[in-house]
Order: sequence, then structure tokens, then C-alpha cells
Amino acid sequence: MTRSDAEATATSAHRKDGRGAGGSGGATAPHLFLVMSCDAPLGGAARYSLKGVDEVVITRASGGAGRSAVREQGPDGRILTIRIPGAHVSRSHARIKRALKTWTLVDEGSRNGTFVNKEPKTKATLEDGDLIECGHSFFLFRDDAPIDRDEPLDLDLDPQTAPRLATLSPELAASHRVLARVAAAGLPVILLGESGTGKEVAAAAVHELSGRSGAFVPVNCGAIPQGLVESHLFGHAKGAFSGATRDELGFFRAADGGTLFLDELGDLPLASQAAFLRALEEAVVTPVGTTRQVPVDVRIVAATHRSLDQLVQRGAFREDLLARLSGFVHNLVPLRERMCDLGLLLGSLLPALGREHGAEAVAALPSLSLSVDAAYRLFDHGWPLNVRELRSCLAAALVTRRGSALEAEDLRFVFPSAKAAPPLPARGPQGEPTDPRAELVRLLTEHGGNVAAVARVLGKAPFQIRRWLDQYELDLSTFRRG
Repeated sequence: MTRSDAEATATSAHRKDGRGAGGSGGATAPHLFLVMSCDAPLGGAARYSLKGVDEVVITRASGGAGRSAVREQGPDGRILTIRIPGAHVSRSHARIKRALKTWTLVDEGSRNGTFVNKEPKTKATLEDGDLIECGHSFFLFRDDAPIDRDEPLDLDLDPQTAPRLATLSPELAASHRVLARVAAAGLPVILLGESGTGKEVAAAAVHELSGRSGAFVPVNCGAIPQGLVESHLFGHAKGAFSGATRDELGFFRAADGGTLFLDELGDLPLASQAAFLRALEEAVVTPVGTTRQVPVDVRIVAATHRSLDQLVQRGAFREDLLARLSGFVHNLVPLRERMCDLGLLLGSLLPALGREHGAEAVAALPSLSLSVDAAYRLFDHGWPLNVRELRSCLAAALVTRRGSALEAEDLRFVFPSAKAAPPLPARGPQGEPTDPRAELVRLLTEHGGNVAAVARVLGKAPFQIRRWLDQYELDLSTFRRG
């Protein structure tokens, strides 16, 4: 596979909204994602396929029972009953009923109400990407998520036992299965994505799935001092240069039989790239200060948030090295475009942060909760620094909270004003410059206020379209026909 072919494969599996190609040949079905429960933020998350379902019943789990889902035949069709633990969920909280291709949410007189996109509702027609709150539990509705015979109808994930690349997104799950096959095959991998999307986590997962017996060795290319790149990569002999007081293996030999993860590959100096390419091609390294060639067996996984193509065009990166490394190119999706996994990430990050911050933080975890306002702040934030920013935000909240609940004021974002997704593309249908607000108005008018249709045109998630609606103070009802 050529580099361009690999990039095309990765791009088709990871469009910018995370709604890429699955293994279903284009078949889709409505889905309901239980993203998080504020009363139990460590409790994981779930996904429910609504294929063949006529009605969804949301109710409280009884007698201290955990979350569960039951499918059964009712008098008027197939019923999916979702039982959620928590004092804020009513015994009969809400129903979601299907009529042809339309899904209508009906509150059943619940004590704490039902909300759609923050608005209290007794009845509402659902649209793709709607955020639903029932008794301090949050659902995302998708009307066209891919279905895949390799995926179960219902998927309930425990963050403490789920694998590294666990996701509720059917699209991402399909893409991760491709990455797993690549990992087992031993191809070099380039991971692309914004800063903080978890490239090292993905690289470690590739190593684990590869079955290689050697070590996983992560290296930040940008942190290696200029002039010492080759000694760090290939090792050196004692006395090879000033300060070389002992023999050093170097990263290649440390990763022999395993995986060498090169983070920020675009920062690798051009002067060192020829030697790096030679080591890859010949599977040998020559430590600095010696003439002895040492065989190495290393699998390379590289990552960058920079455009390697642009670096090649500027002459800052060797084209032959890029071709050698591009066995498979995999794009990592930004957090703002995989919000169905927000609760899953909370459930994995909070225990790890608790262990980092001592016994008091660990002891607080079993009773930890999240206020509804704090949950909305997490959903509303644009997450420009992705999972890394989420981790930082949760760490500060865990340490500074005043009670057992994380409140909205406890959440400290790196960029507090990042309420919206990245700017709306400022190009019209023919590529001409246009005003972003005017472009959004044009698309909403063209599609009769159909958020899902506009999202598909822009290659974005419906949740982001709703953020732009808020940002530009647009009323969706003014665009709807009839």
C-alpha cells in the first residue's frame, strides 16, 4: 500500500466527526448512548442499538441493582427497557417511541424532569445529536450510527476493565479493529491527530496487540538536544564525545524486539533523518564513537500533530523516510467529536488521578458524584487540548472540591472560553470565501433546519452544529419548513 493509499484508508475510517466507515457496508440504525450518570461518574457508559425497537423505557433500577437493559416483545412492538441506578431517576421516568422514522421523547411525570439540549420537555421529537438528561443521567441520541455484525446490539463498558482503545462509537470501534489487524501484522504506523488526543495511548495499544516480547520505548523527538539525536537513538561508546562518561544503548537497542514510539516525528532534525532511514532499511545501528554495526529488530510507531506532507514540500522532512514509515496511517479523533465516550473517559481518568494524589483522594472516589451543572459544562466545552485537557481539568477538580460532588466551579479549563467547535469552514460550495455565520444560515435554510443533514455536509457531529447555533445566536425553528 502506498502512503497516499494508506492516508485515504485512514481518512475514510476517521472523518472529522468520527462518523467514518464501519464494517456494515453502509447500514445504519438509531442508537442511544448512555454517556454518564452524575450520581456514579465512575460507573462507565453504555450504547444501545434501537434497530428493531419500537419503544424505549427509561426507569430506575430497583433494590440497589446495577444498570441493565432488557429487550422484550410488548403488545405494540419491541420494547427496550433501560434501568439506571440513582435516586434522581424516577420509577417511570421517560419513554422514547418510534413512529416510522421519527422518535418522540415523552416524560412520564418524573420527579426531576426530562431535558433535551438543556431545555425541560414533556414531549419532544428527537434529532440526531440531541443531548437528553433523565434523572441526572445523560444520553446522546443518534439516528444513523453504523451497525456492524462484529458489534453487539448493546455494549456496556466498565472503564476499569475495558481495553485501552475502548469506545462506544461504532465508527471508532470499526477503525480500531483495523488498527488491531495492522498491529498484529507488524507494519510501521503513523498516528496523526491534534495534541492531546492520546497518541501515546494508541501506540502502547499497538505494541500490546502486536505480541512483541520486547519493550515499548516512547521517545519525544522534540525533546532530544540538537546534536545528540544520533547518540540518543543509536547509543554511544564511552568517550565518544564530551560528557559521554559511559556506554549507552540508545533508544533503538532499548526497544530491540519491541516497539519504538517516536512522538512528534516532525521535529526530527533533517540532518539525522538519513541515518535514521539507514537504520530502518538495514535493521542495524552504529553507536556513536564506534564502527561496529549492531543488529536490531524494532517496530516503529510514529506520531505527529504536524502535516508531514507540508514538511516534505518545504524540504524539512525526507520523502523517502516518510514513505518508509507510512505502512499504515491512522487518524485520532478529537474529544469534541467523540463525546459519547466522555463518561468512559471520566471513569478511567478519575481513579488514576485519585491514586496520583494520595490516600485521601482515593478514599473519596466511591462517594464521588458530579453535579448536573458540572456535567453540562463538560459537554459544552470545546476541548481544544482534548483528553490531555480533560485530565488536567479533572485533576484540579478532584483536589480543590469542597464536598463529595464535583461542581461546575471546580472545573478549570485551559482555555475557559472554548465553548464552540473549531471555526465553521469559511468557504462556500464553490470554494469562494464566505462569512461563517452566513454559511451556517445558508446550509440551515437549504436543509430546512435539519441539523443532521447540515452536519453531514460539513463533516461534523450534530452536537457541534448546535454549538454553532448557540455561538451565532440562531433559532433553529426559523429554518424549519411547514
